[in-house]
Amino acid sequence: MYNHFIKWCLCAKIINMKGSQYSDKNLEEFIQKHFGVNFGIDEVVSRDLPISYSAEAVIFRTKKKKLYAFLSSEARMTLGDMQYLLNKMNLKPAYFFPPNGYKDYFVDHAREQFLQIFPGREHVQDEELRYYKTRVTYNPALVEIAEVKNGEVRCFNSDSIGSWRTAFRLSYKKIIAK
Repeated sequence: MYNHFIKWCLCAKIINMKGSQYSDKNLEEFIQKHFGVNFGIDEVVSRDLPISYSAEAVIFRTKKKKLYAFLSSEARMTLGDMQYLLNKMNLKPAYFFPPNGYKDYFVDHAREQFLQIFPGREHVQDEELRYYKTRVTYNPALVEIAEVKNGEVRCFNSDSIGSWRTAFRLSYKKIIAK
């Protein structure tokens, strides 16, 4: 699966040079295959936004006007890494889409790690797995965004103070209907 992702990244770089609409379609197809969700990309807000030395993000809106971030890295990343990067980008996550539409991906892998450290435990509470969920491998990542904090999206820049600078301004807050 990881090799498939690397091939997709190389293809995406070449396609970006040829045309943005074609790369949007490829991104949409990759998301559908890898995460098991199907939504049309209406507008790509930002492409190839640097979020670390080896990671990039694509921020886009769907036809239902929801904001999503697709994060990918050449290095091994975990859910905790993705949460950290989103926080640094001033993005508040609403939902992390598990790979292949596997609903219990984070819980099952966290439970597996927990039982490796504490093999005698039979009944494991969800609150005990909280830390181990952050250690679950999660690359690439698809995240629904709940809010853009302070109306600005930040990107990684090794030359700036604190290594983060404002990339662009964007007002967005998910409205939850009751």
